[in-house]
Amino acid sequence: MTLKTTQSHPKPWLPVHLPFSARALLKRLLTPGPVERTVESSPPATHLSTNRVWLPALLLLTPLFMHPATASELTPTQTAPSDSATVTQAVKLPKPFKAVYEAKYGGLSVTATRTLRSVDGNAMELRFLASSWLAKIEEVSTFTWGTEGQLIPQHYLYKRSGLGRDRNAELNFDWQTQKVVNNVQNKPWTMPVPSDAQDKLSYQLQLRHDVHNRKTDMNYQVADGGRIKHYQFEVQGEEVLTTPVGKLNTTRVKRIRDDNERVTILWLANDWDHLLIRIQQQEEDGKHYEINLASAELNGTPVKGF
Repeated sequence: MTLKTTQSHPKPWLPVHLPFSARALLKRLLTPGPVERTVESSPPATHLSTNRVWLPALLLLTPLFMHPATASELTPTQTAPSDSATVTQAVKLPKPFKAVYEAKYGGLSVTATRTLRSVDGNAMELRFLASSWLAKIEEVSTFTWGTEGQLIPQHYLYKRSGLGRDRNAELNFDWQTQKVVNNVQNKPWTMPVPSDAQDKLSYQLQLRHDVHNRKTDMNYQVADGGRIKHYQFEVQGEEVLTTPVGKLNTTRVKRIRDDNERVTILWLANDWDHLLIRIQQQEEDGKHYEINLASAELNGTPVKGF
């Protein structure tokens, strides 16, 4: 039985044993879109034990542990992005790739795939997919490249099925008016965005691209949840990692958070277009989570260590 309401919004079911950050993300994933919402009965008791093991592993694979340290609504002050029809030859753009990642939680492995491909001229598509027999999360970002190598998002799509109530969200960027049209659960609204705004998936490729072009301090404005969220990263040095594909030379990147003890570290492969190799996160309670590359192809060539 379902009940539609526009006034009260019951809290989604959350496994009580999860760390705070995982519960916070799970709450965001399970909360329906704004305006009219449909409240459904809780999952049957027979599914609770399975969800408690599987959900945290899936959350680990949600791109770059989406837990913003700070978030603020911004008014755009910059001009719209320049025409992206021609990208300068000096800019090193990311090559198409397919990468498979694994995360483990409570003895259960969950696999995710991330792909980048050209779709039309200067346009490219970045896709993230995490799935199992229980649930599926898919994100797709379509974008172009600016004349100086800046990524310009055009369209973002999010789909989740199997985790309680299905959820769909869509963002369309209108750079002529410097606004983004959000459509969550078929409830659209519009908000202004700064000229360097990214979506939740595209900023991760911009990070790789910036490190590849030798930037050491990176800041991104991400359109998410009806507001602009701030993400900051810094390069900490280089390391050799032992991975399932062999030893790799990597660049270590840390996410900077204000007044937060959660630590997130990324490793990007120096010799493979700075492909994401590993993510580690340590929670405030000391618990540790990790995502690792299982296999990958870069521009059709298998990624291998030395």
